[in-house]
Amino acid sequence: MRWIRKISNWLVGLGILLYLVFALSFTESKMDGHIVSGISVEIKNMDVVDFVGEEEVIQTLKDYRIRITNEPIDSINKAYVKERVIDIPQVRNAEVFFTPDGLFHIKVWQRIPAMRIISNALSFYVDQEGEVLPMSSRFSARVPVFTGNINIRMIHEGLFELASYLNSNPFWSAQVEQVQVWDARNIELVPRMGSHKIFIGGTENLEWKFRKLRAIYETALPVVGWNCYESIDLRYSDQVVCKRKSEL
Repeated sequence: MRWIRKISNWLVGLGILLYLVFALSFTESKMDGHIVSGISVEIKNMDVVDFVGEEEVIQTLKDYRIRITNEPIDSINKAYVKERVIDIPQVRNAEVFFTPDGLFHIKVWQRIPAMRIISNALSFYVDQEGEVLPMSSRFSARVPVFTGNINIRMIHEGLFELASYLNSNPFWSAQVEQVQVWDARNIELVPRMGSHKIFIGGTENLEWKFRKLRAIYETALPVVGWNCYESIDLRYSDQVVCKRKSEL
């Protein structure tokens, strides 16, 4: 009767959630007419990124001339405050609520970058949901760097998939320093070790290409040396072409 247990657990969880929503709503309604005692800002996922701090959130409220502290609780438009906090480019989502002590709580979830684009003198991130994320003077994310004449269509038609692949694989995330995009069908990987170039063509068959490349990294390069090859070419469907340096 495992399915009965799962349904029972789901119903219990739903009941707890509904109770918390009701209790919170009831508590806030009972506080109407009271004065807001202060603001508490909590920034989530700071172990991953550090784009937004409490000061940015408070400054945003000031910029929109939103007064909260020492104001009547029932005068605060929570939906409006939440929208303005989410207006911060580095914020993915926010939650706002009161607690019985009169504090107005703002929880902020930051957007997490997946790749950095440097193209035509512009530099920006693309987050894990494929949205453009501006650079920040506060924090620099360690993500794959893509350079070249890159447009948004190219990002969504293959480059984002390549960045996601690199991010999901600790080995390649450590090995690939940069991705040079000459065009959508001519992509070059710049490795951290060795002076060779790695040509992968387009972003199709990534699993096959990186499996073949890893075999070379683990078997051939330790034997012949990391600076033996001028290039490693993965653009062909059935073979890998390694070109030795002319002086060797």
